[in-house]
Amino acid sequence: MGNRCSGLCEGFITPHQRLRTCRARGSHSLSEGFLDSETVKLLMIPEKENCTTATEVDVTHCTKKLCHGIQLESRVIDPRLLELCTQKIVRMPFTVSQLNGSSASGLDQRGPLNREGHRDLLTETKSTPLKMQPTSGRRVVPELHFYIVTWNMNSKPPLNSLENILDVVGEKYDFYVIGFQEAPNFSAEALITQALGDTYCCVAAAILTSLQLFVFAKKSLQPHITGPRVDKVGVGGFGTVVGRQKGAAAVAFYYKKVSLLFITSHLSPHECNMEERNAQYTRICQTIFARQAVSCSCIQMSADVDEPYCKLRVGSNFVEKTDVVIWLGDLNYRVELPRSSVGFLISHNLEKVLWAKDQLSRAVQRGEVFKGFQEGPLLFPPTYKYDIGTDNYDTSSKERVPSWTDRILYKVMETSFIKANLRGYTSINSVKTSDHRPVKAHLTLINMKNSS
Repeated sequence: MGNRCSGLCEGFITPHQRLRTCRARGSHSLSEGFLDSETVKLLMIPEKENCTTATEVDVTHCTKKLCHGIQLESRVIDPRLLELCTQKIVRMPFTVSQLNGSSASGLDQRGPLNREGHRDLLTETKSTPLKMQPTSGRRVVPELHFYIVTWNMNSKPPLNSLENILDVVGEKYDFYVIGFQEAPNFSAEALITQALGDTYCCVAAAILTSLQLFVFAKKSLQPHITGPRVDKVGVGGFGTVVGRQKGAAAVAFYYKKVSLLFITSHLSPHECNMEERNAQYTRICQTIFARQAVSCSCIQMSADVDEPYCKLRVGSNFVEKTDVVIWLGDLNYRVELPRSSVGFLISHNLEKVLWAKDQLSRAVQRGEVFKGFQEGPLLFPPTYKYDIGTDNYDTSSKERVPSWTDRILYKVMETSFIKANLRGYTSINSVKTSDHRPVKAHLTLINMKNSS
C-alpha cells in the first residue's frame, strides 16, 4: 500500500470500489468538486452557498498541495489514487481540502473523538483490494438481479400489504418473481404493484385458481422483454372447492435473446407420496408450453428484436431447451425422520444434519427429478408445518414432521453463456399468517445485459 495522509478521509464512488480522498488538517474550509473524465481537471467548488462558479485546477498540482505540510503515515493513500489523472473514469463527487501550501494548523471540528479523546483522522473502510475501472482490454460483466419468493398462504389473506415478503428497499432488483399456493381470493397483482411502486410493471401473470405466479420487472427493461406467454397444468387437487389446486402455472419470455421460464407448482402432500410427486414433476415438464400458449399484451414487442425471438418455441422439452429456468413452489417433499428426532435437531440448530434426510435433495442426487437444477443450502429451519401465528411446529394430534416443503430451484442450460450466482436463500420467519413460512432467494444472472 502507499502512505496514509493524516486527514479525515471521505469516500467517493468509482464504478467498482469505494475509494478515498482526504479532508486534511488545514486552516482552509472544505470544498466539493468533481473529477471531469473529459478534461481530467479538478473542478473546485467553493463551499459558500451563494457561489455558483467553479475554478479549474490541475489535478497533479492539487495532489501535491494536498499532501504538502501534512504528516504522512504508512498504509493509506494507495499510489493508484494518483493514477486517476491518467485513467478514464466516470464523473464522480468527492470532498477535498483547499490548501495553500502552508503547514496544516488545527483540526477539522467535524471529526469524531476516539477513545483516547483525540479526533479520528481517518474513517476505515473494508480491507478489500482497490479496483480501478476496467481498461479496454477487460470485459465488463453485467448482471441482472432477481428477487424470488414462494408462499403457501393456507387460504389466509395477507395483513394489510405484501411488503413484508418483498424486499423493496433501494430498487436493487431488476425482476420480482412471486409464486402463491393455496392463495385466497384477493387482489394479488394490485397489492404487489402497490408494494413495488411506479418503477415496476407486471410482465405477466399466470393463475390456476389458487395457484398463482406473477413476474414484475423494472419499466426501464421493457424494451428488452419480448414474447411473454403463460401456461397452466393441473395435476389434481381441489382448487375451486377448498383452494388447494395441484399443478403448475408458468410464465415465459425473452430478455433480449435469452429465453426465461418461471414455474410455480404445488405437488401432492404427505411423506408417503414421493413417487407421485416425482410423476407430477415429470408431467409438468412434458406438458408445460407443449401446446400453443396464451400470449400477454402487457409488454409491447421491441422493434430491435428479431421476429423469431418474439415467438416462443413450444414443444414437449421446453424446460430442457430454455436458457434459464426458475422453479418455485410448495413441492411438498418431506424429511424422513421421526418427529422427535427432527425437533431435537432443529432446537440445536443442526439443519445440516436434517438436510441429509430431505426427500427432494436425495431424489435430485439420484437423478429422479430436477435434473440439471441447483438449489441453495437448506440452512434455515423447515418451513412447514407451523401453528398459525406462532413459532411452534404442529401441535395437533397429527404432529406432522417439520419439513422444507417450500423450495426455489434454478437451472441454466449448459451450452448457454449465462452464469447464475445465488446471493441468498432463506425463509421469512416474520410472516406467520399461514402454516407455511415464505421462502425467498436472490439470484443474479451474469452476462444478461450484453446478451444481444
